[in-house]
Amino acid sequence: MKLLSKLMLLCLWTLCTVHFDANAEPDTNHQTLVTENEEWSEFIHNFEEPAYTNEIAAIVNNQVITMERVRLDVAPLLPQIQMMSTSQDDFRRRLRAVELETLNGIINRKLIVDAFFEKGGKFSEAYEKKEYENYLKNVFAGNRLELSKFLKEYGKSVREFKRDVKERAIVNFMVRELRASQMEVSPAKINEYYDSHIPEFFHDSEIDLKQIILSDGDDGRRELQMVYEELSSGENFYEVAKKYSKGMDIYDIGYVPRGDLRSEVAQVVENLNVGEHSREVVLGDVICIFFIATEKPAKQLSLEEASQSIESKLFRQYEEEARIRWLQKLRNKAYIKIYLGDQNSETNPAD
Repeated sequence: MKLLSKLMLLCLWTLCTVHFDANAEPDTNHQTLVTENEEWSEFIHNFEEPAYTNEIAAIVNNQVITMERVRLDVAPLLPQIQMMSTSQDDFRRRLRAVELETLNGIINRKLIVDAFFEKGGKFSEAYEKKEYENYLKNVFAGNRLELSKFLKEYGKSVREFKRDVKERAIVNFMVRELRASQMEVSPAKINEYYDSHIPEFFHDSEIDLKQIILSDGDDGRRELQMVYEELSSGENFYEVAKKYSKGMDIYDIGYVPRGDLRSEVAQVVENLNVGEHSREVVLGDVICIFFIATEKPAKQLSLEEASQSIESKLFRQYEEEARIRWLQKLRNKAYIKIYLGDQNSETNPAD
């Protein structure tokens, strides 16, 4: 799943870094950038998308997985694959890697669903309807029109969507059972992990950082002078922030190590002590003044303090290892024939 995760992160990165200024005056640089972006957009959308058919991608026991089934799961990722690609060949290579990863995910789900029914599991129509309604509520806020738009965009039928919801519900149930069967992490294992990872439990000092935010304009500059005057006269920083900041929900930054602050902020709070406020710093289109309310000193967590986090970490590690072993066991017992690309392979059930 690593490649799929990278693709989704790239999508998020793109959304977070694009900024449009509605009030900005057009200039030559901007027009050049628009031209370059249009050329790049045309470039990435000129990639030849694969002509999927109902050819066989894989056979799992007596079940056929078609390339069309793979396409339905890959379709939402195509724009990100295009954006990452530098040529048609690079696009095909990246696409094939995602197709293979997706196909193996489908194979794993089928094997888990088969194991569920082999154990005598039952999935009633009432429960299936409940899972469908829950998914509709959680993902599409109960809006069937939005679901229809989504399915239409990616060429998936309601029947196929309900099948996916059913499979995921069964997989989640089986994974919960696997989790419940895991052994508890012993105190000896926790102690062993702590002794071999001492630096991991050293915490740098953290400051409880607050801020006042003003707009970077004539009005903001006038307010800045009033803020300084009131703070100099001993006014409470919180009260001043409440008076001048536009949104009090962003007053409290919380505890943060000084080393994690962006450079502009780190410079102005570097020599501040508890109870002191900084000079102003301009960040984008706002003016900020920072205040250190309290400070937690650097410390080495004791075994007792770290034991809960170690237990959680080791449990997740054991759970992942058990999941991998379980899936491998299911695959070893199954007949799997993969036809996709260069991965033409066949696995017969182990004796």
